[in-house]
Amino acid sequence: MAWPIVELSEVIKQDQSYVTALEPVTYEKLSVKLFGRGVVRDKLVDGASILMKKHQFARAGQIIVSEIWAKKGALGIVPPEGDGALCTSHFYLFDIDTSRLIPRWFHYLTVANYFEPQISKAARGTTGYASVRPKRFLQCVIPLPLPDKQRHMAARLDRVTMLIEEATKLQEEVERDVAALTQSLHTALCSGEARPLGDFVYLWEDRQAIQPDVLYPQVGIKGFAGGLFTKAPVKGSETSYRWFNRLHDGLLVVSQPKGWEGAIAVCTRNLAGWFVSPEYRTFRCHEDRLTPRYLDMLIQTPWFQNQLAQLTRGQGARRERLRPEMLLAMNTKMPSLDAQATALGVVDHCRTVRSKFTDIEKELSELLPAMLHKVFGREAGCSAA
Repeated sequence: MAWPIVELSEVIKQDQSYVTALEPVTYEKLSVKLFGRGVVRDKLVDGASILMKKHQFARAGQIIVSEIWAKKGALGIVPPEGDGALCTSHFYLFDIDTSRLIPRWFHYLTVANYFEPQISKAARGTTGYASVRPKRFLQCVIPLPLPDKQRHMAARLDRVTMLIEEATKLQEEVERDVAALTQSLHTALCSGEARPLGDFVYLWEDRQAIQPDVLYPQVGIKGFAGGLFTKAPVKGSETSYRWFNRLHDGLLVVSQPKGWEGAIAVCTRNLAGWFVSPEYRTFRCHEDRLTPRYLDMLIQTPWFQNQLAQLTRGQGARRERLRPEMLLAMNTKMPSLDAQATALGVVDHCRTVRSKFTDIEKELSELLPAMLHKVFGREAGCSAA
């Protein structure tokens, strides 16, 4: 049998208890994430610095709705740690009739992005600033089975959510363990004195003069050893650069502006032939001393990332650029080629184990949106992944 569909106005009521003056003290605030991703505590704010004239104090278990961003799923349930937090008049609070609507049921409606199609129609204003009013929000409809059924379905969804969280924690632990093992192996297998990194790699660039009518597929580097990523191609006539660096398999690629925060990676075969701007410098390994695969493994360790951070000085926009001579002068020990191969074998085995955790996490992450879609139907955006 199909579940009854009811207006929110039947099961929730707007909390209209406002205060018009704040004390000159520090208040907790709430932040409502987009696409049903939850309600969290925001940064502290000084009451004396807030210019708005109407405010509310949230209670745990209430519904909170962003006036501006509800159309993008910015609504949810106030968590226990948000009890008593300050809300400006850009947010609306609603009390739930818990004899008919279970807060956890409503939570999963928001996780499923169930309200976005309805709120988008209800929002008023320009495209960028369309807002939703309480009256229009209360006209949204929801599926409403009996409370026991709501609890049962929410409990099943809770179980899947918990498994996803556990899998994510395990994945993070495995990542840390692999990094620690890599660093430990490197230290154990090294011998002799530290030498400049320039004894193991050298600056090597395949500069390509830019032609106005040619498209150049671009590559960028994520910080903190996040690896290379592809970007949209650039037409030669659309750039002020006179040349690009062409990538090759096994090249070490370093961002001069962001190298200090780990924007460094080894190019893989699938990105050979792509291009980077002159702001990215490229290096080759001395193949009789260092293999690209071992270098790729080494640069991802916290130890190597910390060494990079120490090569330059300054803060923020004034931070020094990581010039090639700085990187090449960095002192490090390096194991023999045979020892490098041994370490790679051990770490590759660990990465195989890690990939199994990744597959499990992916499967669980895909399960929740599928369950939400099955429970709430086609009206749900199901953006939980």
